[in-house]
Amino acid sequence: MKVVALLSGGKDSCYSLLRSRIHGHEVVAVAHITPPQEEADSFMYQSVGSNVVPLIATALNLPLFTRKTNANAIESDLFYIPTEMDEVEDLVALLQEVKREHPEIEAVCSGALWSDYQRLRVESAASRVGLLSLSYLWRRDQKELLDEMIEAGVHAVLIKVAGMGLNSSHLGKSLEEMQPILHELEQKYGSHVCGEGGEFESLVLWMPGFQKRIVLDETETISHSEDPHAPVSYLRILSSKLADLTDAEIHTPLPSTPPPSTVFEHDSTWTEIIKRCDTATQAKVSSSEENDATTTQQHALNVTTGFGDRLMYLSIQSPKVGKEGVVHAASHLQRVLKEHGERLGSIMYVTLLLRSVSGENYKEANNGYNEVFATPECTPPPARACVAVSAENHPTTIEALVRRKRNKDAPGSFALHVQSLSEWAPPCIGPYAQFVEEDGVIHVSGVLPLYAPTASVPGRFDGKSQVAACLYNLECTLEASHANLRQIGLLIAYTTRDCLVQEVRNELEDLLAQRKRPHVVVAVLPVSALPKGALVEVRAVGVVNREEMAFPEFVMVCEDDDEAVAFTKQSVTFGKLGYTVIRRIRPEYEAVDYVDIVKGLCETSAFPTDSKLISAQLYCDEAVCTPDVESKLMKLEPGAAMTFVKYANHCRSASPTGIGIYDIL
Repeated sequence: MKVVALLSGGKDSCYSLLRSRIHGHEVVAVAHITPPQEEADSFMYQSVGSNVVPLIATALNLPLFTRKTNANAIESDLFYIPTEMDEVEDLVALLQEVKREHPEIEAVCSGALWSDYQRLRVESAASRVGLLSLSYLWRRDQKELLDEMIEAGVHAVLIKVAGMGLNSSHLGKSLEEMQPILHELEQKYGSHVCGEGGEFESLVLWMPGFQKRIVLDETETISHSEDPHAPVSYLRILSSKLADLTDAEIHTPLPSTPPPSTVFEHDSTWTEIIKRCDTATQAKVSSSEENDATTTQQHALNVTTGFGDRLMYLSIQSPKVGKEGVVHAASHLQRVLKEHGERLGSIMYVTLLLRSVSGENYKEANNGYNEVFATPECTPPPARACVAVSAENHPTTIEALVRRKRNKDAPGSFALHVQSLSEWAPPCIGPYAQFVEEDGVIHVSGVLPLYAPTASVPGRFDGKSQVAACLYNLECTLEASHANLRQIGLLIAYTTRDCLVQEVRNELEDLLAQRKRPHVVVAVLPVSALPKGALVEVRAVGVVNREEMAFPEFVMVCEDDDEAVAFTKQSVTFGKLGYTVIRRIRPEYEAVDYVDIVKGLCETSAFPTDSKLISAQLYCDEAVCTPDVESKLMKLEPGAAMTFVKYANHCRSASPTGIGIYDIL
């Protein structure tokens, strides 16, 4: 992609530019916010050394765009809502100017390291201008990053100090000179070696990619505060110039980046299974097309609801497709919520079922979703899983898990919403949060096997490595949200090959056993397609306090005429939220088996008295679960939102599965 780099002159913004180039992007311009005065107090922008940034742009041989800020942080909440006269609006105006002059630019890179406050504001500004945010330093280990910068040849000097153990004698010293001192101060005071806590600011005089080096001819030390523990002082740069590079600098190469799939094991047998599965599926599809005329069934808008004391579940099905279908369903969802005294901000989790998630279809669906959900009341947005279903004429469906009278400002209500490309974990590839915590329950969005820096599935990732990549990305998401896999009790995986359902289950269970989490309930569901062409997607549910998670039921139901297991039923509770997963084991099944699954979901003996089933999701074969069967099943539990997710009738190797969600009293 063509990129504009936000440049403060410091090591982080400059090294982010370098990392963007390493990952294959073309930086075509740099942009800089200039402060209202030499040493401005801004939560967003570095001010010291601003007068040297034009030389850095010249050294990079890139055009420079600037805009002055008022340095006013009017909207100080973590999640930024556009606010007139806020300093973030200066960044929006600057990026708009860049975009007018360079309409080919697709992304903006910045040096956000650990500050959610800064990252979220850059993402907000970028999205409003139609740009993708690149934050390749995001959540990097600071010790490793500092060492990496020095090894890469970044020559930066300290131009401001404001941390314990630092003083004016350290101004002008290089990162390499300061490296042992910064490590020592971290051990002594717990300070940040990269200055992420405001301990120091820096100015880059040279790094790979500079065609000239910067020389500071004349400086003056200014004392800002004489605090005895952490005095504040900075370098006023009175005169600076460009100089020719040394031979060593001329021949310094760009650092390299490791290949994407070195940490995941490959298994060629998965590739053979997929090939056989695709061949068999195509034969069945062809046979079906030859022998059966497809009947087009028109669906009306359908709404089912399930109500508990604390939770409610809504399923909205629209006969329309694509963006139109998503807007239709989402708008009606908003109306139903309003009728019951709720709002979109009450939603914790959304499951979005589409007919297609490929390329432009997925993009358009996200645009439609964004039209309804991209509002201040949905900031941050709910977590989400999005899949495509294969059954002919399957309605566009939005399912929503709602916390009644939710207060997102209350303690214990938290969301992680990362839209930037980084080297940490994949961004959300739509308008949703990766992680939502509410009432002590953790909801993690569907995680794809993406290589984080490019947000794509590497061609070398086979089925087995995709499962491992999903779990790895899930663990990264949990870690960023101050959680871990030990707090997870339910994994719901989707796979685009019905022949891989058992393989995905086995691989997940093996990986969980290796991590000493063998009791996690695993459901694997067949779908027709996943975003980015992935074979696997995994979502998770867990708890903040592990003592509030329990596994009250694991039942194996045998056939009447023999001892073979017909069904398994597993339940898990997360405080006041419960799930049950019922799976048909025997490959042969008929309509009566769906009745048994729904009856099993309605049975709440595993949960405390008066617990309420609010959602029953049945993943079923469209050839067996006919409209007549649906009607009978709906009568079994009219108080719950019931959804039929149908896969095509050639997916006979996929086991019927029911998932129940319960409001526990």
